[in-house]
Amino acid sequence: MLQSVIYAWKVTGSISVNCPGGFSGKSGYVLRKSVEAAYHLNALAWVVAIVLLVLACYLTAQASLDRGFVVKWWMYWAAAVLVGFLLPLAVLSLAPLKLAAGSCGAARAGMPVHMSFTQIFPSMVAWAIWALAAFPLLSWLFTRLAGWHPASRGFFHYRGCPWPRWNPFAS
Repeated sequence: MLQSVIYAWKVTGSISVNCPGGFSGKSGYVLRKSVEAAYHLNALAWVVAIVLLVLACYLTAQASLDRGFVVKWWMYWAAAVLVGFLLPLAVLSLAPLKLAAGSCGAARAGMPVHMSFTQIFPSMVAWAIWALAAFPLLSWLFTRLAGWHPASRGFFHYRGCPWPRWNPFAS
């Protein structure tokens, strides 16, 4: 599992799938190139989603670093973890993977197949862990880089992450 977290964007082994059609009980292998393309698409979608969540958090804020923003920041962080968990399920389960030549009979080579939930779940956990770390780091980085200029809207007013307020909902 640790390898899945560290190398979340890489294919760490061969992917086997159940053969489609009249070959029940037999398994075939997926072309490594199509699996790598699916993992790279997943990584790109994840980066875009986390950056958009950070931008939305800061650029839609109405007030300075008050209690409302702190609660909103924590909710966006939770949303980033949830997106990090669910995005691989959507991307990898819909990715058009191709069977390797010689798998499931000669007529089945190149046929589109899909990964199962048990094969996708380690990536879901890995990307959720990465999102847990990436959202506060990107928040800090964006406020440091963009917060120096008054035209940067929300980033100027906050200049960092709302911590060490570990329980933002307490009164």
